[in-house]
Amino acid sequence: MIINIFDAGVSNGSGPVNYVLSDKDHTGKTRSVKPEILEGDADLTRDIIDSIKNKNKYTSGVISFRKNENLTKSQLFEVIDSFKQALYGGLGDDRINGLFVLHRDKGFNEIHFVIPKIDLQSKKALNISPPGQQNQHFFRLLQNSLNEKYGFDLVIPNRNKLETSINEVHMKNRKSIAIFKASAHERILFEFSKGRLKTQDDVIKYFEKNNLKLSNKGCNFITVEYNNIKIRFGGNLYSKNPLFTKNDMPRLTSRDYEKLEWYKEQRQIFFNKRYNHEYKTTTRVSRISSRISSEAVRRVSQISSNNSRLQQAVNIITRNSAIRNEEKSRLDSQYLNTNSRGEEPRVTTKNVECKSDKLSRQQNEVKNISDSSVKQPSLGADNSSKFVSLGCSLTELYVQLANAFDFATQARIRARIIDIEIQLGILKQEEERKSVKLKF
Repeated sequence: MIINIFDAGVSNGSGPVNYVLSDKDHTGKTRSVKPEILEGDADLTRDIIDSIKNKNKYTSGVISFRKNENLTKSQLFEVIDSFKQALYGGLGDDRINGLFVLHRDKGFNEIHFVIPKIDLQSKKALNISPPGQQNQHFFRLLQNSLNEKYGFDLVIPNRNKLETSINEVHMKNRKSIAIFKASAHERILFEFSKGRLKTQDDVIKYFEKNNLKLSNKGCNFITVEYNNIKIRFGGNLYSKNPLFTKNDMPRLTSRDYEKLEWYKEQRQIFFNKRYNHEYKTTTRVSRISSRISSEAVRRVSQISSNNSRLQQAVNIITRNSAIRNEEKSRLDSQYLNTNSRGEEPRVTTKNVECKSDKLSRQQNEVKNISDSSVKQPSLGADNSSKFVSLGCSLTELYVQLANAFDFATQARIRARIIDIEIQLGILKQEEERKSVKLKF
């Protein structure tokens, strides 16, 4: 099994969709078996690609199997699920659209796929196969992990030619030599698996064919020379009587699987940041947010304290007003009774002084409460409910200002705060005028 990405993606949606569903192949020959849609909606994929305004609109490719690599229909669906789980980065089918079509006209299975380059939720460009060596390595690990899962041979790149382009400077680096030997050993294994190499002499001829001269050989090793650098290959396959078994074929190591999981994790982290808006706030934004939050908490607590004090003042003023009205009603009734008998009203100086002292003490109590409140006026019974309502609205606006990071939103909230503060000032002036009238 091999995963191959095509060098295409700039045409409209009809091009790739019509090709994977066409009864004819790229040469114009009629397919012996018609294509079969395994997953996706062809019309939907075509429409999504046509709606993309960027130059690169889609990613297309194929998951190809060898002739002896036969899978059931359910296993083909498992391959598609593993493919999407690795490359979609945690985004589901509702975010990334994909069309998967099975071709069987060549005598082996091929799963062609067409994936629009867009996240359907955020409408941002999305590429499941970005350029770069890391992505190529990711695809090789993914395809080889699937090969091992289903018991297929691993895919070894550049099998037909042993690469010897490492220059002398690079060969002096031990790490480069180790990478070169591992790559050469994989190709030797592949040649043994195909039956083209059987003896030590065959291995030596293969090295010489690829510009590696024989320097020395022994019972279980071969030493070759390239650019005056000697490289030694040892083990069963390089002995005089090599014995090749299928267990000698290369397999993924635990480190390879760890690297594959790391690639998946990094892709998921990147997709979350780009498409789920999990951006990291900068230091300046965090500092401003913290300052605004602390200021909002201070103002809210201050306003809450003032409201409680003002409520006490309102209660006292209401009580004084009730006492004054009660006293007025009593005096009026006394005056009417006296007039009905033709007598002068009996209002003693002592009673008047007691009532006057009681009212003055209560007014002083209100004054003390109002003075302890920060920038808050003493209220009458008529405007007390208005002042409390405006205070609550002001508290909510300060909370909204603390949570707003958009400058336009902050400006609108500040304008509303100023309006409420103006209304509070007007109420304060009205109460001051009323208090002056009461004195006279």
